[in-house]
Amino acid sequence: MYDRILVQTLATAALLCGCAHAPDTLDDEEPIPPIEESRWAGTVALPGGDALEFSVHIAAGGAAATISIPAQGVEDAPLSDVSDDGADLAFTLPVPAAPARFAALRDADGQNATGTLNQGGMKLLLRMRKLAADAVAAAGPNRPQTPKPPFPYATRDAAWDNAADGVTLAGTLTYPDDGAPHPAVLLITGSGAQDRDETLFAHKPFAVLADALTRRGFAVLRVDDRGVGGSTAGTGAITVQSNLRDVLASAAFLAAQPEVDPARVGLVGHSEGGILVAMAAAAEPERVAFVVALAGTGVRGDALLGMQAAALERAQGVPEAQIASDVAQQAALMKLVVDGADGATLRAALDQAVRARLESGSEVEKAQIRQVGVETLVAQQLTQLTQPWLRSFLVLDPTESWRQVRCPALVLIGDKDRQVPAAENLAGIRAALEAGKNADATLEAVAGVNHLFQTAGTGAPSEYATIEETMAPAVLARIGDWLSEQAADPAAAPAP
Repeated sequence: MYDRILVQTLATAALLCGCAHAPDTLDDEEPIPPIEESRWAGTVALPGGDALEFSVHIAAGGAAATISIPAQGVEDAPLSDVSDDGADLAFTLPVPAAPARFAALRDADGQNATGTLNQGGMKLLLRMRKLAADAVAAAGPNRPQTPKPPFPYATRDAAWDNAADGVTLAGTLTYPDDGAPHPAVLLITGSGAQDRDETLFAHKPFAVLADALTRRGFAVLRVDDRGVGGSTAGTGAITVQSNLRDVLASAAFLAAQPEVDPARVGLVGHSEGGILVAMAAAAEPERVAFVVALAGTGVRGDALLGMQAAALERAQGVPEAQIASDVAQQAALMKLVVDGADGATLRAALDQAVRARLESGSEVEKAQIRQVGVETLVAQQLTQLTQPWLRSFLVLDPTESWRQVRCPALVLIGDKDRQVPAAENLAGIRAALEAGKNADATLEAVAGVNHLFQTAGTGAPSEYATIEETMAPAVLARIGDWLSEQAADPAAAPAP
């Protein structure tokens, strides 16, 4: 159980932290009031001025409590270590490696509370308001494109095995319910632990894309990543190569479904998924009929991270000299990872880098480092740098796979993408396809859209949550039109 962080007296804190068999009262103390059922809506003030909305439901007695954070796709996640004495209110969201502790003090009438969210060394302002007993907190940000039933097609959930890795994968198949075999696509998520809808900030881009393509006559399979939703975690390390094996197992499952024409199965991948479509098409060309890469990369992983860092800082108005220094510093750290440096070496390099930023960074950055603490920040970044996936990505050159892709390919990158800059990555993929003599490839920089293919202002990731649009309609139409051309049934063509 996590320690309670309260904002009242030491005596009260000690009383509330007592063990389960402690007496209900101490000398000259009032009895602890039982926890009543309550519902709350709140906000956390994030760095940069944005506010993260959440809602909490605490059951009578406090044994059961849940939190929903719509912008992060969190719904009814269980809370632990709940305390509420009518004045102090506290609870913990037990996030692995970085539990989030909410602690607030109620105002005089008990209808509002103010306090802090403590997570990973950061303390953020927290405000909450009590809701009526039968009230439901606001549903979160408006996402008008998220599909809602009834649907003019069939849907079923399924599970299948990646036998090579001992992993069970789970997903949702949507298909026209007319008894005929249809062209099909497998949707492949980006990096990190993603659910089958690729949910981010309450956006569900894969649900939107699957709906649009199924209405066009495709069977569409979208999949939970390992350890997410219905997919098991397995015991092996997650790398780009393990993700590829999951993709190949999912493609084989899709091709075997009775609603699918196995000769017309394609892959559509976003971000890392845009790399995996090329790797899968190169590995099993007989299975993959066509591919769509959305914000896929065309340079080696370590080179991409340098481009990404520069593009993100440039969008924030960071001076070019500072950008060059930051990119060089990052490159030095990435080289240590690529070279297989041990934890102690990486920790020392990170400590030096963070302390350098504390001296030369912007005032906002310095304040954030002081708030979190150098040691905490170094520990957090060390965890990221030692993940097996990172090294597998840094040394991966996707052009090696693109040179082997022989099937039709559509490659789209937003011209406001700050995570996968369009010019350099399209150039790398184009050169690889030309070297492999693929004459049926279309590459486009899509005007006005970001990494998520939303119509964007600057393209900075800070905009993702504030844009209502999940995916630009023009992009959905472009993908659908191209896929329909590739998947046209040869048997339906008129005789010459």
